[in-house]
This record gives sequence, structure tokens and C-alpha cells, in this order.
Amino acid sequence: MEVKTCTVCLKELSMENFSVRKKPYKQISSYCKVCDGKKRKVYSENNKEKIATRMANWNLKRKFNITLEEYEAIFNSQNQACAICGEHNTTLKRRLHVDHCHLTNKVRGILCYKCNTGLGQFKDSPEILEKAIKYLRCYWLEDLEEVFEENRKIEISAYYMDKASLNICYD
Repeated sequence: MEVKTCTVCLKELSMENFSVRKKPYKQISSYCKVCDGKKRKVYSENNKEKIATRMANWNLKRKFNITLEEYEAIFNSQNQACAICGEHNTTLKRRLHVDHCHLTNKVRGILCYKCNTGLGQFKDSPEILEKAIKYLRCYWLEDLEEVFEENRKIEISAYYMDKASLNICYD
């Protein structure tokens, strides 16, 4: 049985207690698996931000073929807010998500969780979204008229109070 001495704990251990590094070529670690685990734990506790940045970059590259810098550029071009609802990053509980075309994988923008999943629920279909908008406008206008009739003080734009705009409900 072949043995090796760990350079950290100085224990003489069998070879199965040492990791084999794959790069640059198969090389047996100079310290045992136990010491390696302790060393990794200390490193990860002392470098949380660095590791998080590296993982974010890796995930963006793997999923969307963009770098963290490209994500940040899109994010900043949108004033650090959702491209659809305009909700600012600081008011959200979750980070903003990368919106992309599921056919081409091309990045379209950065969205909040609700808007991103909303698009997904509508199958990323402009036609379905247009139908949903038409549906909402029809009932939204009726609801506004009801509130207005109850003499509540609400400012409603001329566009929405125009009776002709109600025709969208009955096309």
C-alpha cells in the first residue's frame, strides 16, 4: 500500500485520502482530502463576494451566453429597473432576471420576476398578450366608470373616458 504525507497536517496517509487534480495533468494533491475541505471552507468564507461574482458570470455565460459585464450594461441602460413595469431593483425582493427568446436564446432585456414569469405564462406570444390587454381594458374601463359614477374623486384621462374607446370590448 502506497502512502503519502500531507503537507498540512503532516499525517502519513494512504493514497485514497488525497485528491487527484485534473489540470494541468493528473497530479495528486499535496494535502489530504480532510485538510483540502478545511482549506476550501476557509477560502469560501473569506471570499463570498468573489465566489458569488464568479458563479453569476459562469451562470450567465452558460445559460444566455453573456458576461456579467454585459448583464450590468443592460441593467444600467434600463436604469436598474424592470424593462416592462419599471420597478426599481432596490424595491424588489428578488434580483432582476434575464429575459430571452426561447427559440434563439437571444437576450431581450432584464425583467423583474413577475414580468418575466408573466411573459412565460403568455408563452411569449404578442398575440395572446394583445388579447389579454384587450380583455383587461374592457373590464378596467367598466370598473373605472363604476367608480366614477359613485362620485369618488379620481382623475381619469380623456382617452379612457371616451365612450368610443369602449368599443374595444365588442370587436
